[in-house]
Amino acid sequence: MTSDAPATLEIVAEPPALMLFARLVKVSIDIDGALARVRWGTNAFAVAPGEHVVAVGSGYNFNSKGVLTVSVAAGETVRLRYTPHFIKNFRGKLVVERLPEMRIVKR
Repeated sequence: MTSDAPATLEIVAEPPALMLFARLVKVSIDIDGALARVRWGTNAFAVAPGEHVVAVGSGYNFNSKGVLTVSVAAGETVRLRYTPHFIKNFRGKLVVERLPEMRIVKR
């Protein structure tokens, strides 16, 4: 990979099963101050290599927000998994899942 290759932040947002109406509102994702309102599920964002502050919450006022600072290398994909707290104003859970690089195996 070259050093100018973009990095990818893949954010997986899934509400708990008991939050029956959670999917009626969109997820708010803030990466370094750039706000995006997207549907629940998996969303990918191209970012520059380096350190990024990511905040994920449900609805327009970031209910149950989770905040994390993550560092990504050039060409790397970092998966963040967000789960809101069942109680509306409690902090949600945002964790990092590093994805292994693809490797070609010869037989």
